[in-house]
Amino acid sequence: MVPPFLLQLGVSAGFIVLMVVLASVAKIPRANPLLDDAALRRLLADDFPEQVPDRTWIAGDGQAGLAAAGKTALVAFRLGDGYVTRDLPWDDLIRAHRTPDGVQLLFNGPGGGLARLAWPGEAPWPPERP
Repeated sequence: MVPPFLLQLGVSAGFIVLMVVLASVAKIPRANPLLDDAALRRLLADDFPEQVPDRTWIAGDGQAGLAAAGKTALVAFRLGDGYVTRDLPWDDLIRAHRTPDGVQLLFNGPGGGLARLAWPGEAPWPPERP
C-alpha cells in the first residue's frame, strides 16, 4: 500500500472515532413539554385520525396519557426525546403490570416500547369508562 492511501485511511479513521466519542459524550436531550389534555388529543389525532377519544387521562407526572376510543385504548408515552402512540384493545389494560409508582404497559412488535404511567395507587385500574 502506498503512504498517501495509509495517511488518508488513518485520518478518516481518526475522524470517525472522534465523531463516535462526541456522539456518546454529547447527551443533550431535547426539551419536551409535559402532556396535557390538548397535547394528548393532538398526538392521538395525528396518529389515529379515524378514532376520536371519548375520554382521556393524563399520568400524574405528565409523561404519558391514555384515551378511550370505543373498545380501543390509545396510549401516548415518552420514548427517547419524543412521544409515541400505541393502541390496544381496552380489555388488555387489565393485564398491565402494577408497580408502586403506577402502571407499566409493554408493547411488543416492531414499534414496541414500555409505557410507564404514574397512576396513583388508590385510583382504579383500568380507569372507569364513560
